[in-house]
Amino acid sequence: MTGQTSRWSWLARARAVARRRRLEPVLVAGESMLPTLAPGTRVAVSPLSRPPRRGQVVLVRYPGRDLELVKRVVGLPGERVTLAGATLRVDGRTVAEPYVRPGARPGPPAAAGAPPFDLILGPGQYLVLGDRREASTDGRAFGPVPQEAILGAVRLAYWPPRAWTAPLAARGRGRGLRSVKRRGPAQANEAAEHVE
Repeated sequence: MTGQTSRWSWLARARAVARRRRLEPVLVAGESMLPTLAPGTRVAVSPLSRPPRRGQVVLVRYPGRDLELVKRVVGLPGERVTLAGATLRVDGRTVAEPYVRPGARPGPPAAAGAPPFDLILGPGQYLVLGDRREASTDGRAFGPVPQEAILGAVRLAYWPPRAWTAPLAARGRGRGLRSVKRRGPAQANEAAEHVE
């Protein structure tokens, strides 16, 4: 029985190592995900194992450009998404967004009396927005993205140390984000710089 137990624990450790090897380090370069992710934060991104969920922070390829952005999924296939002022509505229902700063302005696309942002997503389309709406180039600028353009899900922030004090899950509604302490930036030195 103990031989079988040790075999299962070895198998569990091997699976954990395999999962970790699929994590890609990414540098958050812009301010569009404040207050959840500050510029200079290093995050680990893993491939999607299932379709993205609302509230999930993802790495997405900017359509038509060789640029990768860290954004939050707010609209799913087939939904009608409306952003009027700072209020996000999906299929007519207001969506709570605790990750958006209270009193945040809606940003340039909805500024100066412009009509509300209103979009019906087609099959396989997602709407992604930055948490700092007033300073984010996101789905309001480039439209919905297909699932193939979503490169992975942000799983954890591991650098800098200031991220260790408040778990990202608390700031990001617990949608697959957490803060993990690491010994240093050794893994981050190999990170591909992704711009936001």
